[in-house]
Amino acid sequence: MSKPFKKSWKPEAKALFLQQLGELLGSGYHLDQSIQMLSWEQPAFVTASLRSIRRHLRSGRELHELLLEHHFPSDIAAFVYFAEQSGRLSEGLTAAGGHYMSRLEAWSSFRKVLYYPLFLLWLLIILAYVFVRYLFPQFLELFEQLSMELPFYTRMVMKMISAAPFFFAFAFILLIGFGVFYAFAVRPKPASTRALFWTRLPFLRPFITMRTTASFAEQFGYLLLNGLSLSESCLVLKNQKHSPLIQEEGARLEQMLAAGTPLPETFRRPWYLESLGQAVQYGQSIGALGQVLVQYSSQTQHKLETDIQRVTMTAQPILFFSVGILILSLFAAVFLPMYHMITSIQ
Repeated sequence: MSKPFKKSWKPEAKALFLQQLGELLGSGYHLDQSIQMLSWEQPAFVTASLRSIRRHLRSGRELHELLLEHHFPSDIAAFVYFAEQSGRLSEGLTAAGGHYMSRLEAWSSFRKVLYYPLFLLWLLIILAYVFVRYLFPQFLELFEQLSMELPFYTRMVMKMISAAPFFFAFAFILLIGFGVFYAFAVRPKPASTRALFWTRLPFLRPFITMRTTASFAEQFGYLLLNGLSLSESCLVLKNQKHSPLIQEEGARLEQMLAAGTPLPETFRRPWYLESLGQAVQYGQSIGALGQVLVQYSSQTQHKLETDIQRVTMTAQPILFFSVGILILSLFAAVFLPMYHMITSIQ
């Protein structure tokens, strides 16, 4: 398939495709039939992509591999892989599409929150440039001719604006330095080391731990719910190649269980919530570990989405207030000299 086809299939359409595919499978249609039905009334590039998926499925390829080739996110492909292994492809596809759609909606909400504050910030930069380049020099010249001194506040704002490029350059260098450090010092390390790195960042830690916990608990729970033993589930986790962290965790769990470590103890890791071990212990005590993990994952995912929405809604008024104060300060720095001149003349 050509590159334009790969790039033209919108993420929202992909998420909807997964949801609808899961619903059709749940209604009793075969996978090939379901994909064919979803190819009706689609744009040409989507139809071509679905035709390619059907052709490769008939040749023995697995769905999760084909989704990766068509630029679905790796964690979504991993979700489908676990659904295939657990025998719950219909439910897994529907859940994968729901997770994908929720992520896209959260990102869309975040972008909308940033649009207007960023526009105000851009306007502030333009105004600051105009004032510093054209207006403040006129004030300086005029006040020098009148043997007067600019107000302290105006002089302070002028110095802050003059220092702003250095501040932004310093912040940019820090950002580039962080990116280089991560690319060369952290990214080549195992997935567990990368996860540990992100959990050490205070602001990101709650979101990273909730996302990792929800994802692992759901995949592990579905495997157990389908009747696989603990060792068989660990083997499936270890053999998948879409999520390096889950792959490492599968191998680690397999080793710790073979050494006789109680299952709840194996989840005492920085990238898991402490409540995961409690959920595992409770699930074992009532003989429904798979079901408890799936339900626990759903609750954790809901809390994660709620927290992201809360942070997003809190960030918008803070950004508005901050940028608004900066704009008012800039105008105050302009009007103060005018007021000072008028009062001096009077």
